[in-house]
Amino acid sequence: SAEKDSLRSTWQFFTQGDPTGFYRPLGFVSLWLDYQLFGDAFAGYYAQSISLHLINALLAAWLALSLGFGRPCSFWAGALFAAAAVNFEAVIWPAARFDLLATLFTLLALILIIRYLRDTRLWTWTLPASVLCFAFGVLNKESAYCFPLLLFFLLCTHSLWNIPRPAKSKALVCLSVAAAATVLMLLIRIAVYGHLG
Repeated sequence: SAEKDSLRSTWQFFTQGDPTGFYRPLGFVSLWLDYQLFGDAFAGYYAQSISLHLINALLAAWLALSLGFGRPCSFWAGALFAAAAVNFEAVIWPAARFDLLATLFTLLALILIIRYLRDTRLWTWTLPASVLCFAFGVLNKESAYCFPLLLFFLLCTHSLWNIPRPAKSKALVCLSVAAAATVLMLLIRIAVYGHLG
């Protein structure tokens, strides 16, 4: 990221493959912005990583609330997420920004899709917003591809989460849009690498 000399040059992250075989252009743009802000002052990178992790912990608590858990349970879910040792590498290693951003966008996608499923209308802003967050997550790290699987799980277990049984048309629209976004993201990756990377 430090080799890019302008915001315009960061477009190459989207059009050229990374030598490691990973397609994570938004993560690299994020690191480029950090380099513009902080240069070699690593304290800035750490402060931003800690901030992103704390935002993710709040989103984990919000997701728990969205799933119907009470406030105390949701608070402790967020606290456990914040303190869980499994999350520390992404926080203390500045180059692991990909994990933090993919988590952020995946959690947002899940919160928005739950809101969509609770809405009685077939089409609301929350569906495209959720799928856009999913795409942003994938553009940070491949782990965001879990979203369509989690969406399918939510649809199959809706009664556990106090989500009204969605009409077949709504479930079909929801799954179709998520599947189309998944295929599109995979096709972009293949177009850049000539294979999945």
